[in-house]
Amino acid sequence: MATYLSIFIFEMLASLILWFFLTKIFKNKFYLIAIIICIISLFVGYISTYRMIGYDVTRNYLTEINRIKISETGKGITLEEEKYYANNLFSDEKFKSMLFSHSLKVMAIPSILLIIIIFSIAIKSQKKHLKSS
Repeated sequence: MATYLSIFIFEMLASLILWFFLTKIFKNKFYLIAIIICIISLFVGYISTYRMIGYDVTRNYLTEINRIKISETGKGITLEEEKYYANNLFSDEKFKSMLFSHSLKVMAIPSILLIIIIFSIAIKSQKKHLKSS
């Protein structure tokens, strides 16, 4: 739940900042602005989700390897071993495909909510603009 919330907040903040700047550039083209923001926020959401999940999985993987090594030898893994295990993990194609598909699943709900909110803002802005003209 915290992952969904953090992704949603991150995407929403980026979108609102973009909305502010794009309304200055594309005056009164609210649906175009909404489409641009939704496309950009999908990319931003995917990248941040991919990195967040990759970091969590890598941290858990290295913690488990460290725990096993401590139980076997009494010493933890070195920095060089940590880099080696992390590089091996990220070079594994199964891991990359799992990370890709899981990132898409995790970012789906926050992105759908964001799209609904952005288009609601665009509809309200368009109605206000039509009433004022």
